[in-house]
Amino acid sequence: VFQWHAHEMIFGFATAVIAGFLLTSVRNWTGQQTPIGNLLGLMVAFWLVARCAFAFGDRALLIGVLCNLAFLLGFLWSIASRIVRAKQWQHSGILAVIALLTLAETAILVGLVERDQRLISTAIYGAFYLVVMLILVMGRRVVPFFIERGVGYPCSLKQSKVLDVIVILGFAGYALTTLLLRQLEVTAALAGITCAAQGIRLCRWHTPGIWRKPLLWSLYLALWWIELGLLLAALASWLLSCSPISLPARRPSVAIHVLPSTATLVQGLLPSVQLAVLDIDSNWAKRTKTVSIRTPRQATAMMHRLPPSCDPARWLQDCARKYSLQ
Repeated sequence: VFQWHAHEMIFGFATAVIAGFLLTSVRNWTGQQTPIGNLLGLMVAFWLVARCAFAFGDRALLIGVLCNLAFLLGFLWSIASRIVRAKQWQHSGILAVIALLTLAETAILVGLVERDQRLISTAIYGAFYLVVMLILVMGRRVVPFFIERGVGYPCSLKQSKVLDVIVILGFAGYALTTLLLRQLEVTAALAGITCAAQGIRLCRWHTPGIWRKPLLWSLYLALWWIELGLLLAALASWLLSCSPISLPARRPSVAIHVLPSTATLVQGLLPSVQLAVLDIDSNWAKRTKTVSIRTPRQATAMMHRLPPSCDPARWLQDCARKYSLQ
């Protein structure tokens, strides 16, 4: 049985949002034009064919995975070539995550050919952890940047490279031990360490002005939701011992479902973040060090004219407009 829902949430929804966000960001980082026109259209075509193929079931699964793999390879080449050409090696970690996502899709292809359900399942879970890892990495860059420039007053948030390393290595260790060792005590300890480091990091990013800007506090709270998932993973052994229902110890399902809900929320908010980035004139932003988050320009306004069902984050942002402080 092919895990269609899990695959499409990761390789359909998540990778499309990540691709759109990074293609814009890499252009801004490197000053080099990312794919447009026919090349971008070809990438979109591969993605669309893959989505349609999966809708036809078993007979078209291989076609869907092959098209999705072509999309990922095109995306990886598009950002890797620009970053390498600009010699911006500080972005190597992001490239590594995208490369591993591509490798996970390749493993799914092999699993389909060999009819290896365990390989497919492991690859999907591994890809899920990679998406959360990318959110932690990009959250470190995007959230403090927007908070400092969007609250409307001078603000310098405290950063710690030690905490950044602990969060990334801790979560990587948690993901690997969950996939390979399946020792609940070890994964719980690593989740606890990551939870503590990420919690301290988020506390250092707090400033009262974020509660006046819906885009800021929605992103900020979305990252706190990851904290809940990590906390549940850290308490998994205790939760399983207290639960009247017999659950497989190797896969604490509560934490596993809290983390992807966070990924969905953050990715739903990324289009709003990206449109806000597109609203910024780079030279003006360098001079003033501010970002207009409250008053959207034409591109952002057009998005908000769509019905709420078109954007998973619209419900949260509509509520924010009604109840945020004036």
